[in-house]
Amino acid sequence: MTTKDQPVGRFAVLARAVRSGQPSTSSWPSALRRGLLVAVIVAVGAAVGEFATAATIAIGALNLGLVDAAVPRRELSRALVVVSAITALIAFLAAGVAGTWWAAPMLMVLAYITGAIGSAGLLAFNSTFMALVTGVIFTNDPGNWRNAAWLGVLVLIGSAMQSISGLIAWRYEREASLRRSMVNLVTELRQLVETDKEISHHHFLAASAQMKAEQMIDAAGLSPNRDHLYRSLLQQLSWTRVCVANWIGADHPTQEQRNYVIATLMAVDSKIRKRPVQFGATADVLQPPNPGPDGVWNSVVEQLGKLCVTAQRFHERLSVRSAGDLEALGNKPTQTSVESCRKASARDRRANIMTLLRPGSPGFRHATRLAVAVGFAEAITLIFSIDRGYWIVLTVVMVVKPDFSTTLVRGVLRIIGTAAAVLVAGSVLSVTGNPQWLMVMLVVVFAPLTMRWMSANYAFTSFAMGSTVLVLIEAGEPSGSPITLRLVNTLLGAAIAIAAYALWPRWTGDGLRSMLSTTLRTQQQWTDLVLRGLAGGPYSSADTRAAGNAARDAMLTARPAVDAAIIEPHRAECDTAAASGILDGVERAAMATLSIEVHLHQMQRDSAEQGDLVHVDMATRVAEHFDADLTAAQREIARDRDSTDESPSQSAVLVATNRTEAGPSETPCPEPATSQAIERLLAAADATALAARSA
Repeated sequence: MTTKDQPVGRFAVLARAVRSGQPSTSSWPSALRRGLLVAVIVAVGAAVGEFATAATIAIGALNLGLVDAAVPRRELSRALVVVSAITALIAFLAAGVAGTWWAAPMLMVLAYITGAIGSAGLLAFNSTFMALVTGVIFTNDPGNWRNAAWLGVLVLIGSAMQSISGLIAWRYEREASLRRSMVNLVTELRQLVETDKEISHHHFLAASAQMKAEQMIDAAGLSPNRDHLYRSLLQQLSWTRVCVANWIGADHPTQEQRNYVIATLMAVDSKIRKRPVQFGATADVLQPPNPGPDGVWNSVVEQLGKLCVTAQRFHERLSVRSAGDLEALGNKPTQTSVESCRKASARDRRANIMTLLRPGSPGFRHATRLAVAVGFAEAITLIFSIDRGYWIVLTVVMVVKPDFSTTLVRGVLRIIGTAAAVLVAGSVLSVTGNPQWLMVMLVVVFAPLTMRWMSANYAFTSFAMGSTVLVLIEAGEPSGSPITLRLVNTLLGAAIAIAAYALWPRWTGDGLRSMLSTTLRTQQQWTDLVLRGLAGGPYSSADTRAAGNAARDAMLTARPAVDAAIIEPHRAECDTAAASGILDGVERAAMATLSIEVHLHQMQRDSAEQGDLVHVDMATRVAEHFDADLTAAQREIARDRDSTDESPSQSAVLVATNRTEAGPSETPCPEPATSQAIERLLAAADATALAARSA
C-alpha cells in the first residue's frame, strides 16, 4: 500500500528554500507612504543644499518605516515612541564611540537583547532590531560627542516624522494589511486550483496563509463590527480551502471546472480589494459546469456561492446596533472578556521580556551567538581598520537566525541581494559621479521597494535596502572602491554568521521526534472526532474545525523542521527520509479526513441523521484500526532504533479483511465520496505506520 520514495537531496531542499518566497503583508499604498517620505526628506535636503543632513534624518525615517504591524493604535503609538527614543539614543551613543573599542561591547549588548526577546512579539523585536541596525550604521564614521548629539537629534526628527505619518494612516493601513492577508489566502487557493504539480506544497502554502490571517485578526484589536466581518470572511475562506482540497484529492477536476473555480476566486479577490471584477464576469452570472449528482463538486460550487455572498457584504456595515448582538451572532466572548484577555496578554509579554533576557531562556543560545558574532565582526573591523567595515557587522545582524537552515539561506540571499545592489546602484553612482538629483531618484525607487519587500523574499529586501543605504551613506564616494569593499564585506559578514552558528549550534534535527509525535497526535485527535461523527456519535462542527486547525498548525511546524534537518550537516535524531514519509502519510490522512468532514458538514446543514448514510460498524472499525496504526507510529518514533517488525499494519489488515468478507467490488460506505475517503484514510495510516518503522 505504500512505496519507498527517493530521499530528497540536501542541495535540492536548499535550492527550493532559496527560491521560495512569500506574499508581502504590506500593501503598496502603505509601502509608498513610508518609502516616499524618506525620498521627500532627501529631496528637500538636496534642494536646500543640506543633502548630508537630510540623509541622516532619512535614516531615522527609514528605520521607523520598517515597523509595520496591524495592531491597535495605542499599542502602535507606544511602540513608535519607544523605537524613536531608542534609535535616537543609540545613534548618539554609536556615533560617539565610533572608531573606539567601546563600540564592540555596546553592539554586543544590543545584539543580545535583540536575540533574546525576538520571540516576545513583532513590535518588541522591531524595537530592539532597529536600535541594533542604527547602532551598526552610526559606527561608520568616528566623530566627537557634540556631532554625535546632533546626529541623534536628526535621527529623532526623522523617526518622529515617520511615526506621525504612521499614526495618521493607521486606520487605513491596518485595514489594508488585514485585507492583504485575505487576498494572499485567496491567491494561494487560486494557485492550488491552477496547478497540477507540487499539489502538496500548494496545500501547505494555503494552510500557512490561513494561519497568518488568523494571527493578524487576533492581534488587530478590531471593533466588534469589523472583527465579525473579517472572521466571517475567514471562516468562509477556510471552508472553501477544505472543500477545494477535498475536490482536488477525491476527484479528477476537469479544466472547465478549474476555470469556474479560478474565475470565482478572482471575483472574490476583486470584491475584497474593491476593484472591478476581472474578465468582465462575476461569480453571480457564471454558471458552474457539470451540475449533477457529483456531491464533491456540488459542495465546492455551493461553498463558492457562500464565499461570494460573504465577500460581497464584506465592505458593508452590519445592521446590528449593539456589540452584544454581534457577540451573539458570531458566538464570541463578550467585549469585556476580550479586553481583559488583551490586558492580561500585555502584562504577560512585559513579564516574559525579563525572563527571556536571563541565561537558560529559550532564546539565550541565539542571543549569545548573535552577540559574540557581532562583537567579533566589530573587532575585526577595528583591528584591521577595514573601510566601510560596518557592512560586515550589518550582514551578521541580518543573517544570523535561531536555526542553521535559515541562517544559511539568509546568507545566500543576502549575498545575492547585496551583489545586485552593488552592481546596479553602486555602478550607476560611480559612473555618473553621484549627482544629487540621481540619488534622490534612486531613493524614490528603492525606499518604497524596501518597505514592500521586507516581509517577502530576502534577496529582494537586501537589494532594495542595500541600494537605499548605499545612496544615504556611501554616495559621497565617487570612486569605485566602496563597490568592491561592500561586496567583500558582505561575503566576510556572511562567513562570520555561518561560522558562529557552526561553532555553537542548535540543530533542528535534534527535536524531530517530538515534532513528529505532536503531528501524529493532533492528526489522530482530529480524525477521531470526524470518525465519531461518521459513526453517529456526538459531533460538533466547531470542535472538529478547532482540532483540524491544531493538526494544521502542527504540520506547518513539522514540515519546515524536516526540511531544515535535511539541510543541516548535523545528523538528525531520526532518519529524515522516514520523517518526510511520515509527514506525507499524515498529509494524505488529513486530506481524507477533510473529505469526511465536508460530508458531515453537509449532513449537519441538511439536518440529516448521522449514521443513515454510512455503515456505523465500519466507521467504528476504521477508527479502531486507524488509532492502532498512529499509536504504533508514535511508539516507533519514540524508539531510538529501527524496528524489525515486518508485519502488516492494522489498516492493511482491515482492508484485506473487508475484501475477503465482502468482495473487491464492495465499498465501505454507500456514499461514493465518503467510501473513497475511508479507503484513502486507511492507505495513509498504513503508509504512516510503515514509514515510522524506519524513523
